[in-house]
Formats: sequence, structure tokens, C-alpha cells
Amino acid sequence: MVCPTGYAGVGRTPYRDAFGGALDEGTIVYWTGREVVPDSIERDELDAAVEAFDHELLIWDNYPVNDFAPQRLFLGPLRGRDPALSDGRCAGLVANAMLQAVPSKLPLATVADYLRDPRGYDPEASFARARDAYGAEVAEALRALPGVDSSDWLPLLET
Repeated sequence: MVCPTGYAGVGRTPYRDAFGGALDEGTIVYWTGREVVPDSIERDELDAAVEAFDHELLIWDNYPVNDFAPQRLFLGPLRGRDPALSDGRCAGLVANAMLQAVPSKLPLATVADYLRDPRGYDPEASFARARDAYGAEVAEALRALPGVDSSDWLPLLET
């Protein structure tokens, strides 16, 4: 496995031509989607990136990561991931957690639900299960985070 410098985007570039051509056939390449933090990842984008790298890709999903804005929390369910990604030359998906470990449990649980059954994945039902399992723990962690406004989330987690 390797993470190239140009890990986002779908098109061919001189870098990708040289990089992909130098790799062993069995090497899996990390890829984040058409952007570093995309709102969606579609099967046709995966197919184009596989062609550009000429290698199977491992999706490095930058949801719910927040290292670019540490005070911003991404607590909702995974959305915008094409169920057909697993049908392509996709070695799997790795989710990149937030800097805050405990609050990451909510969105990461929904990522796990998506990966278990991409075609049957229901974001709202998945979030409800995650809230039932981790809501109280996450609410407690949110109250302890300095400088983070979690007032919108706390009522949702304490139901």
C-alpha cells in the first residue's frame, strides 16, 4: 500500500503516469476521491481514478476528519457514498476520524454500517443506532471540549 502525493482527483497527470507505472502490479494506492474532503464519492469517479493510477485503490475517506478545522465537529452519518463503490477496483475504505476520539464514534459507526451493507445503508437509521449506542458518552465528551459549541447536537444525543 502506498499513499501518493496526488491522492485526490480523478484525471491522468504526468505524476500519476510515472507513479503508477513504477509500482508493482499488486500495490494498492490510497485515494480520497475527487477532492481531499469530498461531499460524495461516486463509482464513475473511482473508475476514472483507477484508470489514471492504473492500480486498485483504497478509499481514504476523509469523513469525519476535522484536522483542518479542529473546532468543527462532524457528528452526523456518512452520506454521499455510492453503493456501487465496492463493485469497482476498490480494495476497501478507511475512514479518517476527527481529532476528538469519543465524538468520532458516532460517524464512524455509520461508516461501519455503510461498509456492512452499502446498498441497504440508511443514514438516518444508522445514526439512530449510533446515537443509542454512543450518544450519552459523546454528549459527556462534548460538554468537556473547550471552545466547541455543541449546543445543536446535545438535544439530539440525549433523547
